[in-house]
Amino acid sequence: MAAHKKASLGVEVLLMLILVVMISAVILFLIKSGMISVKASGSEEPILNTEFIPLEREGVLTLTSFSFCRYVDSNYRCLQPLERFPLGADVYFIFTVESSTENEKVILIENYKLKNPQGIVILDVDARNDFYVESTSEKKNEEITFKDYFITDLSLEEGVYTLELHLENPILAKNVKATKKVELFRK
Repeated sequence: MAAHKKASLGVEVLLMLILVVMISAVILFLIKSGMISVKASGSEEPILNTEFIPLEREGVLTLTSFSFCRYVDSNYRCLQPLERFPLGADVYFIFTVESSTENEKVILIENYKLKNPQGIVILDVDARNDFYVESTSEKKNEEITFKDYFITDLSLEEGVYTLELHLENPILAKNVKATKKVELFRK
C-alpha cells in the first residue's frame, strides 16, 4: 500500500511538471505568433551579460610603480622625479600596471581623486572622465604604463595633498587602489 502511494505521488508530480511545460510552450507560441503582446518593464539587459554564478576570476592586477615627476615625455620617461611641487606647477605622475590577459585582451580603467590637506576632494576624475585602455596581447600578463597630470592653482593652500588612484580591469572584475602624497608649496 505504501509503495502504491509513493508511486502515485511520483506520477502526480511528473504530470504536474509536464502540464507546466506544455502551458509554458503554448504561452511562448502565442507570444511568438503575436496573439499575445508583452510589455517590457524596467531596463533591458541581455541575458548573456548576466553572471549566473558569480565566480572570482583568476588573474592579477597590480600597481608595480608610481612616481610624481616634473614632466613625463612622449616615451613615458619620468624626467626629474619629485615629491614637492610649487603651487601653480603642473604635477605629472606616471605608473605601471601589471594585468593578466583574458582571451588575449586587456582592458584597464584609470580614475583618481586629489584631496587637500584637510582630506576634502578638490579634483575627482571619476567614471565619467576616466582614462580607458583596451589592447590585445598574446602574453599571460601585460605591463601597461600610464601618464597623467593635474594643474595646481596658486589659490590652493600649502601642504601635503593625497592622490588616490583607482584602477579597474572589468574583464577580470579586479580593482586596485593606491594613495601617494605630494607636497605643494609657495615659491
